[in-house]
Amino acid sequence: MDNQKDNVEKDDIKKQILGRGLSALIQNASVDGYKEVSLTLIEPNPYQPRREPSKELEELVASIKENGILSPLLVTKSSEGKYQLIAGERRLNAAKKLGLSKVPIIIKEALNEELLAFAIIENFQRKDLNVMEQAVAISNLKDQFNMDIENIAKKIGISKVTAESYLKLLSLPQFIQEAIYNNKIVLSQAEELLRLTDLKLQKSLLNKMIEDGLSGSKAHELIDKLLAMNPKLGVKKANVLDQRALIIENHLKSYFGKVKIKRNSYGKGSINIAFESDKELDDIYKKLNINSSIAGRN
Repeated sequence: MDNQKDNVEKDDIKKQILGRGLSALIQNASVDGYKEVSLTLIEPNPYQPRREPSKELEELVASIKENGILSPLLVTKSSEGKYQLIAGERRLNAAKKLGLSKVPIIIKEALNEELLAFAIIENFQRKDLNVMEQAVAISNLKDQFNMDIENIAKKIGISKVTAESYLKLLSLPQFIQEAIYNNKIVLSQAEELLRLTDLKLQKSLLNKMIEDGLSGSKAHELIDKLLAMNPKLGVKKANVLDQRALIIENHLKSYFGKVKIKRNSYGKGSINIAFESDKELDDIYKKLNINSSIAGRN
C-alpha cells in the first residue's frame, strides 16, 4: 500500500513538473531525482549564454516570495556531492536574493554540450536572450562542441536560415555588437549594416539608426543608393545555390556542357554557358533554337 501511495505521489509530482513547461528539458530525467537541496550545493552553469542578469529579476523575486518556486531547477550531478545548474538561472539568482536555504531540483545526466543547449533552450523559450546573446550562444555550440547549424537550429527551435543570420552578426565591429546587446538597434537594422564594409559608413548609419530612428527598411533603401554609386562599399555576395538551382544547373550541364548558374543571396543571378569554338557555339545555338521552336509549337 505504501509503495502504491509513493508511486501516486511521484506521478503527481511528474504531472506538476510537466505542466510547467519543462517537459522538453526533463526528458530522460527520473522523478526519483526530484528533491529539495541546499542552495549552497548548486553551482552556476558555466555555459550560460546570458551576459547579464534579467531586468525582470525583481518581479521574479516578488513572485517567489509570495508563491515559492513553482518550477524546479534542472541540474546535473557535479563533483563532491554538488550539482551544476542546467536551466533556471533566474530562479537561482532570485532564491539567493531572497536568502532561501533550499530550492527544488530535478536531476539529469548531461554532457557539456547539453548544459549549453538546455540553457539556450530555456532562455529562447522565455525570450530572455536578445539576438546578440543568441548569436554568441549558437557560436558556442558550433565552435566548442562541433555541432552543425542544422542540428543547433533543431535543438533550439529556430530555422537554419535564422541561426545562420544570427551567426553573421558576430562579424560586425564591436561597437555595433554593443548596440545590439544594449537593444539600441534591432535585427533588421543590424542586417543592413552587414551589407557594408566601410567602417566609417557603418558608424554613420548606426548613429542615424539610434539618433534619428532610421528603420531597417529605410536603411536598405539608403544602402541600395550608396552601393549603386560605389559598389566597393558593399560586401561581395557569395554564389548561393539552393537544391532546386543545383538540380537545374546539373540538367543544363547534361544538355549544353559547361554551364554555371550564379546567384546572390537576394535571388538575382545569371546562367553562363561556356564554349571553346565556333562549332560549340553553333551547337548551343541549334539546341536553343530547337527548344524554342518546340515551345512555340506547343
